Parts: sequence; C-alpha cells; structure tokens
Amino acid sequence: LRYEGVATADVSLDDGGVWVSSTGDTRLGRLNHPIREVDAQLAAATASFDILQEADDVLIIDEGLDRVEQVDTAAVATTSGASLPADSLTALGGGTFAVLDSGTGDVKVVPVAQLAALEDEEAEPTLRVGPRSVIDVDVEGTTWVFDPTSATLTAVTAAQAADLATLARGELDAAEASQSAEESEAEEAGETGDGAESTESASSDEASEIEPVELATWDLAASILEPEELDDAALSLTTVGTSAVVMVTREIRVDGENVPQIQVVPATGEAVLVVDVAAEAGLDVDASEV
Repeated sequence: LRYEGVATADVSLDDGGVWVSSTGDTRLGRLNHPIREVDAQLAAATASFDILQEADDVLIIDEGLDRVEQVDTAAVATTSGASLPADSLTALGGGTFAVLDSGTGDVKVVPVAQLAALEDEEAEPTLRVGPRSVIDVDVEGTTWVFDPTSATLTAVTAAQAADLATLARGELDAAEASQSAEESEAEEAGETGDGAESTESASSDEASEIEPVELATWDLAASILEPEELDDAALSLTTVGTSAVVMVTREIRVDGENVPQIQVVPATGEAVLVVDVAAEAGLDVDASEV
C-alpha cells in the first residue's frame, strides 16, 4: 500500500492514526504518524471510494456501490453499513453522520452507531431542502445545511435530529395503529384491535414527552452577492469548530477576462471576498488556486 495522501482534509485524531486511501490498489490503510508507517490495511469493495474520519469514527463512502461502511479500527474490519442515494453528499462530525439526497432534497441525520437507520424506508427525513443544497457536520455533531433556493442556512443538533425521528415514528405508528384498529373493528377481531391500541398508546406517550422542535435558521440573502443568481455559482459549506461558513464561487468579468470570485459567508457576521482579505494582508492571491 502506497501512502498517496489523506483522503479528506477534515480529519480529527486522538490516537495518532489517520486512515488513507489508495484507489489504485483498492485499499485503505492506517498511517501511524508517530512512527510514519502504515500499520493496518483493509481492502475496499470498489476503486470508487473515499474516507471520512473523526477520531475513532472511520467511514468508507463507496460511490461504486452507493454505500457507507463503518470501520472497526481495533479489528481492522468493516462492521455496520447502509445504502446511500446514488447522488448524495455526506458529512461526519461529533459522532453524527449526515447524508443529503441531491435528487430528492431529503436530509437524514443519524448517529454513527446507527447507520442502518438510513435504510428505514418508512422513516421521514430529518428535513427537506431544495436543489443544489450543501451540508456539513461540526465537531459537536450539529448538521448544517445551506439551501440556495431560499438562501437559508439551517442547523440541526444531534439531539434535535433524534427528537424529530422520534416524533415522526410516533406519528407513523399512531396512524398504522389507528388503521389496524379500524380494520379489526370491521372484522370484529378484538385481539388485533387491542394490540393496535397498545402500540398507539406507547407511541403517543413517547412523543408527548418531546417539545416541538424549532431549528435555528439564518437568512443569508442580504449577505450573498446576487443571491438570485446562485444557480450559476459553485457552492460549498464547511464548519470550523462549531461555526459554519458558506463559500460561493463564480466567474466574473474583469478587464475583459473571466476570473473566479470567491465569497465567504458566515452564519453571523460580515461576508468577505477572498481577494479583499488578501489585499488587506498585502498578499497576492490567485483566486483560481484557492
């Protein structure tokens, strides 16, 4: 296994080990930085894979199979996993995994230890957003989503995601129990009706203990240059600590030439242009290389 670089720049470590990929060899390995050696290797299922890592949480995102697999770093083997949408964006942080289905706009947020929940077809998404939305997860497990159709940034904490899942599950169970009870009553089958009533009661009790979930949102329309023309811009979202910033990149005409313009837009505070920041610092920055 050749060490060809870290698969992602967003890596947080606590044991001195960083997992790196070699798509040519269809393998990933653990680079023990203190001794500068690869001390563990694992075969990937396809050559189209990437790695997400935070501390001991290591995930293989296999675009060839549209699947995520968790790596047991002690056993050096994959454990739990789940299918992913064919066109999706993924993010990891604070023990939380988030996936955005770019085709439907569905965002699902689950604990890393519960990846299988992503395959629950009856589960409602954590939230739905518009086309070309982007996501990231910060160090505390809060999922951030920027929706360019409304120029809105939304934050979902891990606790809020769990509450939303519980509320949605309670509503679904209650609806199914009610339907089952009606069918049982029509058939005069008391046993099935009693069981349905019990399920509805348990779901209602669980959901009744949860306060309504209000997600924090920020309207960035006033901060973004020409927010109505975001369809022509490249968008990305990144987190630093517990703060999120949206990067808007587009081409503009300067002296008869097309040059990239990069704007950094935080949730709070003033948006800035990369070239302006560089100029203030006395730096000559080529925006095309940022």
